[in-house]
Order: sequence, then C-alpha cells, then structure tokens
Amino acid sequence: MSEVRPLSTTGIGSLPHTSVEEALHLAFRLDIPYVPQLPKKSHKEFMLAHALDGMPGIQFDSQGMVTVDMPEWRKGYLKYAERLHVALENGDASDFLPSENSQCVLKPFLAKIKEDQKERAKVQIAGPMTLQWSLRTTEGKFPPPPLMAQVSRTVLAKSLALCQAIKSTGSQPIIFLDEPGLYAFSSQQPNHLMMMQELKILILTLQKAGVEVGIHCCSDADWSAVIDLGVDILAIDAHLSLPSLLRSSEALVRFSSLGGQLALGVIPTHRDGAGTVSEIFDHFEERIRTLEKYFRTRAATFERILSRSLLTPACGMALLSSQRAIRTHAQLSAFQSTYRSFHASRS
Repeated sequence: MSEVRPLSTTGIGSLPHTSVEEALHLAFRLDIPYVPQLPKKSHKEFMLAHALDGMPGIQFDSQGMVTVDMPEWRKGYLKYAERLHVALENGDASDFLPSENSQCVLKPFLAKIKEDQKERAKVQIAGPMTLQWSLRTTEGKFPPPPLMAQVSRTVLAKSLALCQAIKSTGSQPIIFLDEPGLYAFSSQQPNHLMMMQELKILILTLQKAGVEVGIHCCSDADWSAVIDLGVDILAIDAHLSLPSLLRSSEALVRFSSLGGQLALGVIPTHRDGAGTVSEIFDHFEERIRTLEKYFRTRAATFERILSRSLLTPACGMALLSSQRAIRTHAQLSAFQSTYRSFHASRS
C-alpha cells in the first residue's frame, strides 16, 4: 500500500450543512474526499448516535447524546449478537452499513468516488473507548461488560462495512476512529489498559482487511500510548497538541520510521474564528522554530515528519455555520500551498 501523498488535504467528520448536494460538493474539494455526517439535518448523525444506531436498546436525544434501555437491550441481545457473529466471521459486514437515517450522504458519496475514480476515500466513526466512556443506561449507570463488548464489536462491524463499501467502488479506504475521550486515558488504570488492547486489536483487524487506519483525537493525550496502538495515521489538533506530541519524541520517530503519518489539524474550528491563513501559518511556523530551539538534535527529523503529514481542519464542523465550513476548506487549501512553498524554500 503506497503512502498517502504528503501534505494532501482531507476533512475530519461532520459538516453543518442540511443539503446533501452542498455537503458532497464541499467534501470533494479536498485531495482525499471524505463522507461527512450532517447532524443539523438529523440528530441521528451526531457521532455517538451514528456509531451505535441499530444496536438494541440505544436511545439518543436531539443533541446526539446516547443512553441504553437495559430491558430493551436484553430483549434484543441474542439476535443482535448473532448478526454481529455472522458479519465478522463471514467477512461480509454489509448488514452493518450505516442507514440513510444515520448517514444520508453515504450512498451519493460512494457513487461519486466510483464515478470520479478516486484513488482514496475517507470515512470516520466514533471509536469504542469514547463510546464506552460516554454511554450510560437510562438510569444513569454504567452498562455491564457484555454490553460494552457489543459496543466494540458494533464499531468493528460498521467500520468494516464502510470500508468494504469504499473498496467496492475501486477506491482505497481510509478510516479515522474518532477518540476524543483518549484525554482521560491513564496507564495506571488496569481497565484503561484493557480497553487500549481491545482498540489495538480492532485496528489490527481493519489493517488485515486492507484498510488504512487513523486515530483522530482533538484533545491532548498520552501520545506515546496512542502511537503504540499501531495506527497508520495519527490525526491531531496541531495548535493544541503538537508541542506535547513532540515531547513524545522517541515514540514519534519510531512511528514515522515504520511508515506512520500525521494528519495535522492546522485550521482551527472553534467558534470564535480562525484568523487569516497568514496568521494561522505564522503561528504554525513559530511552533516549527520551537523545534530548533528545544529539540536541536531532532529538529531536522521532526521537520521531515511534519513535511510528510496530511493536512486537515482541527475537528469536525457541525457546530459552525455553513459559510464558516466553506471558508475553513478554502483556508486549508491555501495553507497547503503556503506550507509546500515553505518546505521548498528550506530544501
């Protein structure tokens, strides 16, 4: 599998649009098209609801927060477990492809990447750790272990279904597991370590199926532990997390030497504005100069790692305006041009 072209652009997850056509047009303006969720069109497209839609007992509110009705889950547990077993054992996960209710852009997206003969296409789904840490029963309690295990298997089945659908178009799938909850990971907690091992197995299973796998974490995290998951792509909010990631220098260099790439979320997506492209790039360049100041022996190595990265917005954009999302994509393409010129001038 060839490396994703350095400094290619792609998106993260959600968009604020309610028009499928407009969202699709925007997603295909980047180098690697991505299939977005549109939670303003349907609350079933929020990340937690999107990932768990169809699982017995799952309920979600208008903000996309999920709970599980335990009597309903117990009623449907065995039948759903059998569906999961068949999908994962037989290698055909199409039964778990997100429905039009939970991802209305998916079918036209698949048709367009086939029509355009795109080399790669990207999907995203909430990761199992974030889902398990977020999920509560309708009584506000933590669900029991058998239900949590079914959450992980559901994510795997839906991930395989999405990637198999992309492969059927002739395109190479990239999937990002969205794990903002990794900020809470502690290596001192045995149950956290077990969850990380389960996440690592999920990643390996997808890779064995010929999928390029990324982790997206828009919060800060124990980056050495995240890198040790063995992903192909590590997606971060560059303005928030690049300094702490660089402090995990040994793990980062090892990650890159094994072919791993970063996806740098270089365009901020917070509501109070991102500034001009020039301002954003100047702030980013200042971070690079910091490498030379604090990592003298590794500065050149880190610059090579950064120059091989993908470029993305910092996070999903469901809570922004449509105009702001359009502007963010335009800024991303402008940042790409500036960054390529920057590296050319230093080589």
